[in-house]
Amino acid sequence: MFTSNIQGKHTWRQAKTSLNIRYFTRSDANIFNPRDATYNGDNNNINRLEFPLMQWAIGMIQRVTGESVFVTRMCLYIISLMSLWGVYLLSLELFRKNHIASMAIWILSFYGIFFFHSMNPLPDNLAFCFCIFYLFYFFRFLNTENIRHLITACIFLALSALCKLPFILYGGMIILYLIRNLRVKNLEHSLKIVSIGTITLLPIMCWYLISVPQWESNRIQIGIFDNTISIELVKQYLYIQLTETIPKLVLNQPASLLFLVALPVLYKRKHSSYIYLGLLAVCLYFLFVLKQIRGTHDYYLFPLLPIVLLSHLNLIDFLWANRISRILILSFCITMPIYCWQNVKDNWDIEKAYFNKDFFQYGNEIANLIPANVKSIIANDRTNSIIPYLCDQDGYIFRKDHLPVAWIKDIIERQDAQYFISDSRIIENQEGFKVLMADTIYYKESIKVFKLKGADEL
Repeated sequence: MFTSNIQGKHTWRQAKTSLNIRYFTRSDANIFNPRDATYNGDNNNINRLEFPLMQWAIGMIQRVTGESVFVTRMCLYIISLMSLWGVYLLSLELFRKNHIASMAIWILSFYGIFFFHSMNPLPDNLAFCFCIFYLFYFFRFLNTENIRHLITACIFLALSALCKLPFILYGGMIILYLIRNLRVKNLEHSLKIVSIGTITLLPIMCWYLISVPQWESNRIQIGIFDNTISIELVKQYLYIQLTETIPKLVLNQPASLLFLVALPVLYKRKHSSYIYLGLLAVCLYFLFVLKQIRGTHDYYLFPLLPIVLLSHLNLIDFLWANRISRILILSFCITMPIYCWQNVKDNWDIEKAYFNKDFFQYGNEIANLIPANVKSIIANDRTNSIIPYLCDQDGYIFRKDHLPVAWIKDIIERQDAQYFISDSRIIENQEGFKVLMADTIYYKESIKVFKLKGADEL
């Protein structure tokens, strides 16, 4: 897997992240200027979404090691190992029992979403890792009342939310602590917490106030309130999420059942109010972004994992004293890797990308054919990412079979595009299309690459 190219489920999102890494490696090392492959619109390929800390860090590493999918995957794998270490520390902090901490590593390892994405270039991995360390220091703060632990927790929360904004929801735990602290009238202590929280929010607010207005293409900031989705479609998405995505792809069947059992058990457990609050926040977030995640985008649900894991660990601690319960828990845990593998084993298949597989087979040939530092027109890439990543090209990308000849001519004349990559015979059969082409330089299966005429030849 370490040397396998990006392919399979969520290829488009992995390709988008990999393009950020590629541009940090090759060109602009400014962390505030994440870039992708499209120059459409304002002729600028800067595209600010989440704060690109992970992409930038891997890009800087690849400036030393050389550009390689192996390096990218290894970096992600190390992040996943760090998450497992964080879970171990968190479990020891909460329960002071080595067997629970060891089981925490085992259980997290076989959550479907963690297992599948552990080497996939998604910033959600780093955000999740930071969130685990936030929880470790937050619960340590609850146990020690040492303000340094809260400061450290807030730093990790800020890093987590910068990498993926939904993890800011876990800041609600600090707010709950603050409310409880106000009830005992410890004003000085409360003011310290408010000051730390405010400073934590500043970098998050600064970044997302700049980037969110640029998110018009996916409308995620509108969420479920986008009136283009019907009630029937909402019900359909909910059904798929609750019967397929969450129990199989996000978790696994034994873990899902244990989670349902754990929820009522939490009621009288220590710190239960913080876990319930986190669950409520994640559920509201889930409903808000349901239109965007639909039935398939499991990586949106990374924020659910810490709550599920805390619930599992509390259940294990509650039942461990009883011999029969212990055997049942261990039986469930032993079956987790079996169910996990059955659920996700096909996700690496090229067919799961739901994209023209010819580009996966011939992308490297096209990359070697077209010179570096020239702009291409890319047709029929609804992701804006997969063809540019696989073929190592950038330029002007169009999502469907609709690309009028007049547009192509305008891009040649005004933007100096030199090549045309296409798998669309509809576009190529338009009247006047061939007049703009100097030559067909590549044709395999469904893919054609044309050399465009220069502006002075038209």
